[in-house]
Amino acid sequence: LPYFEVLKGGVIIEEVRPKWKESFLICGRIPICDISMEHDSISRRHAIIQSSADGGIFVFDLESKHGTFVNKKKIIPRTYVPLKDGDLIKFGES
Repeated sequence: LPYFEVLKGGVIIEEVRPKWKESFLICGRIPICDISMEHDSISRRHAIIQSSADGGIFVFDLESKHGTFVNKKKIIPRTYVPLKDGDLIKFGES
């Protein structure tokens, strides 16, 4: 299963291995999210990480105020964007 490395100042500070209860993970600022983050620029329900039946992984921005970025490029809200190993995902200004 995919995992995430949390970077701060270009240094890995944490490795997150979320528990996939469903085929998706909710990312946001509230504690009940599967991946909960504290930065003020992150929306309460910011984005979804979705897996597909064929093993693909996608990110889907939930019309967050400050956006979601993949490899420094802002993604279009409500659009599935495929992820590949090594992609950098940024939520808001975090």
